[in-house]
Amino acid sequence: MLDAPETIDRDSYEPAYAQLVRLLKQQISTGQFRPGDQLPSEAAICSNYGVSPMTVRRAINMLLDQGLITTIKGRGT
Repeated sequence: MLDAPETIDRDSYEPAYAQLVRLLKQQISTGQFRPGDQLPSEAAICSNYGVSPMTVRRAINMLLDQGLITTIKGRGT
């Protein structure tokens, strides 16, 4: 399950999606998510970080663009 070692800082000048990208990258780099692991659902990420589904989608799309994650239709991210 997704631990939330940090939270999204609403007072930061850094947008919420960018903070979420940074947090997920950190979890990938520390081995919390390894190659082949499935990321938590969009709803779980929304709940854990208190962000909207659009924010999660934008962060996921940025990670996809960077080649850090992949999606498989019908199986998840």
